[in-house]
Amino acid sequence: METGYLINVLTVDDNDEEEHVIAKIVNVLDENNLEVKYLSRTEHTYDDCTVYKFSKDVEKIQKDSISGFFDSENEKDAGLVEVGPRRYVLLEDIDEDYNPSESDDDDDDDDDDDESVVDSDED
Repeated sequence: METGYLINVLTVDDNDEEEHVIAKIVNVLDENNLEVKYLSRTEHTYDDCTVYKFSKDVEKIQKDSISGFFDSENEKDAGLVEVGPRRYVLLEDIDEDYNPSESDDDDDDDDDDDESVVDSDED
């Protein structure tokens, strides 16, 4: 776990409902605690989509509240699209075909064309 990496944190909202929230690691304090900035909803919209930004407030959390790792500092890997300086929308809100479980094909490496992880009905 490194500073700048994105994670999902299990939180409890004002209605006592559990919620998974994207956060950016600001500081690793020790083996059990770290500081994060949560991705927060803003009052702005972009193409009828809610705009988010990382909070200025730093929150201390325990590592056992982490519900997922993105293993990346890149917001796109967490399903976010930058629409302004440090402002984001959820890719799933913009692109109805987006599936966060599918890998990106943005790299130009075509060497593994024969190693598909998706079953094909074509023979």
